[in-house]
Formats: sequence, structure tokens, C-alpha cells
Amino acid sequence: MLAFTPKEGATIREGNQTIHLIQASARSSSNAAERSMVEAILAVNDDLITYGDHLLADRSNRPDIIHYHNWLTFPAASHWARQNGISIVGTIHFLSEPVERWWGQTPDPEIVQQERCLFSQPHRIITVSHSLRSIIQATHGVSRESLNVVHNGLDVNSLFKSRLSDERRQKLRQTVAPSDEKILLYAGRLNPMKGITALLASAASVLAEYPKARYLVVGEPDSRDYARVIEEVFAQYPQLRGAVKLMGRIPRQHLAMLYQAADIALIPSVYDPFPYAALEAMAAGLPVIASDAGGLAEVVRHGETGFLVPVHTTEAGPHCVEVAALSAAQLRLLNDSLLAKEMGRAGQERILYQFNLERMLQSIMAVYQKVMAEELEQQPHSDLQTAKAN
Repeated sequence: MLAFTPKEGATIREGNQTIHLIQASARSSSNAAERSMVEAILAVNDDLITYGDHLLADRSNRPDIIHYHNWLTFPAASHWARQNGISIVGTIHFLSEPVERWWGQTPDPEIVQQERCLFSQPHRIITVSHSLRSIIQATHGVSRESLNVVHNGLDVNSLFKSRLSDERRQKLRQTVAPSDEKILLYAGRLNPMKGITALLASAASVLAEYPKARYLVVGEPDSRDYARVIEEVFAQYPQLRGAVKLMGRIPRQHLAMLYQAADIALIPSVYDPFPYAALEAMAAGLPVIASDAGGLAEVVRHGETGFLVPVHTTEAGPHCVEVAALSAAQLRLLNDSLLAKEMGRAGQERILYQFNLERMLQSIMAVYQKVMAEELEQQPHSDLQTAKAN
């Protein structure tokens, strides 16, 4: 495995894995301030290529498959495929065009160009949801046969190394909310993609009918501009000040404990290919209220493991989460603790059996096997063509 590191380079061996951590060269890091983000990432790919070429010069290091992620490492993978005849497989977790337009952001033209280049070259691609596969097909005309859906899987034991006892759960709850309040949790980045303004607007509506709701928002704004947007929402709804706690970024093990202490998880994304936040919340036994956009609709079963709320879509402008439906779903679960617990148990079971790490790895291996089988089918044909030419 090759990976970039901002620290000193190193080679780590763990069992049958060898991980090469590659530090940026003086050449690629020079004039960094003058480069665009894409130019900087392409420079890092140049370092990966230099290092990888040296490894591949030894035929014993030749891999059967090169696996890249998004456009970020595709240039290096594509180079090695051309130079060495090695098959490549890519996992696409996100697409800038057209997805970013759906919450009012203009995609970076340089990123869009990199995405076009990626999808213009025939090879096997893994997408993290059926939704994202459909978008790639519609946007780039990639054949359905080339696109394989492998849902993200969660390593539950790694996230929840220890389950809270009822006593510890109650003590933790008392540190964030009075004992008679119910806790609604959001965890993730704070940006337009995640539907944060809809979440806060719905909270204001819910509090008018259910004042003993306490909202915990874990994460940080990803820009100063969006931090100001959040402040403007709080100014619009002063009642949020005492009921919504902005917790900032917290360690992962602390988040795992909060999942176990909360009553309901909220994931009102405008669009999300397949967020781990849904898997984590459901694995903790929480009912999930999410938007019906993207991969969320593939993991949350409406009426069984939580509720899905509509996202209004238009061709002319940004998409938006339906605030009234988001509020109504919260009130339904706040007023029916039994239903919330039943949904939480159903969601936990679904994650353990359908979206576990082992299942994800098996699915990826199945894609590798397809690629290897296709290579074997093509090899005799190639040999025959060579024989005829001679």
C-alpha cells in the first residue's frame, strides 16, 4: 500500500501488509502557496509515481491489481496501468459535479476535469451506493457493467470497544442534559451538504411543542462563512441557545459514548453518497431520522429503523430538506419511546448483519475476482493475436 504522509516517510509491515508512507519531495512541495488544490494533489501523485516506479522495477513487487480512491490518486494508478499493464480498480466515494450544485456550491472546474478524465478510461469502478452509481452513469455515460456497488461497512467492535452500562449511560447523560430531557444527536461536518440549517430550523419547531428536547451537534464548521451562517440561524431562532449545544470536534471514542447516551440520531443531508454517521448511530441502537437522498435511503428503512424525510429537488436551484417533515419525525419519536427503542433495535441488527466490515471486504474481493477473470479471458485472445502477427 502506498500512502502520502506530511511527516517523515517510512515503511511499515503488519502481517501480510506492507505500507509505504511517502513524504512530499522538495520538488512537489516548492511553491505550494502558489498552486491550486488540484495542482498540489497532482504534484503528490508525481511523488507516488516516482516511488511506485522504483518498486515496480523489481518484478517481484508487481501487484495483480492497483486500487485507487476518487480522482485523488487516479493519476498515479492510471500511469502504472499504462506502463506495466496492471489492472486498476477505483472506489468513488463522492462526485463534485453535479452533486455540489445541489446545496448551492459551484464545483471546482479543475476537480470536474479530473473526474471527467477518470471516467473516460474504461476500468472497474466501485461506488458506495446505488444512488452514486446512477449519478455517475447519467453524468459520465459509464456502462452499468463497469460500476459495482459496495456499501460501506462498519467495524462495530473497533468503534464500540466497550458498551456503557445503564449506570454509566445515565451519568454521561447527566453531563450533557437534565435527566428529564431527551437527547437528539448530530455528528458530522457542519457545511451546506449536511442540511444543518434545516436541522436547526426543525429544532426550533420541535422545541415549541416539546421543550424538553436537547440537541447535541458534534463537528465544526468547515469554513468561516458557514460559521457565520450558523450564527445567523441562532439569531433567527433565539430559543435554540439553551437547547442546542455545539460541541465542536471530539475524539472518536467520546463520540461512541455519546451515541450510546443519545435517544435519536439526526442526519438531514441534502445529499450524501453513503455516510458512516448512519451506520454508527444505528450500530449504537439509535433510531435514525435522515433525508431520503443518496445512500441514506439505502441504509435507513423508513418506518422500521427510523424515518426518511423528503428533499425537494429543482433543476433551477439548490435542493432543500423539508423542515416540516423533519420536525414531525422528531416529534413522533420523542412522544413514543417504545417505537424509538424498537426502531433502534431493528437498526442495530441491520448494521450487524448487512453493513459489517467483513461483508464489505468480501464484496470488494468479489470485484477483484471479476477483474482477474476478465484478464484471463483476454489473455488467450492477446496471445492468438500475437501469434497471427508473427
